[in-house]
Amino acid sequence: MSQLNYTPGPWKYETHSPNRVLTPNNETVAAVYGGFVDALEQASNVRLITKAPLMYEYMAKKAKSGDLDAQDIIAEI
Repeated sequence: MSQLNYTPGPWKYETHSPNRVLTPNNETVAAVYGGFVDALEQASNVRLITKAPLMYEYMAKKAKSGDLDAQDIIAEI
């Protein structure tokens, strides 16, 4: 399992611009644009993305402890 080099979390979203995923220093990590989805789905997508660093850390821990599904997921990232 290789170590990813991603922008450290925790990530957050700005309530005044809910399509942006931000670092603790308020730098934009990602922007999610709707277009084909409604505002509620767009906001849900942003909230899910903000948890990516936390989910990765959890999954890496599970993989390290021998969870085969977690190992497969980590290998795909």
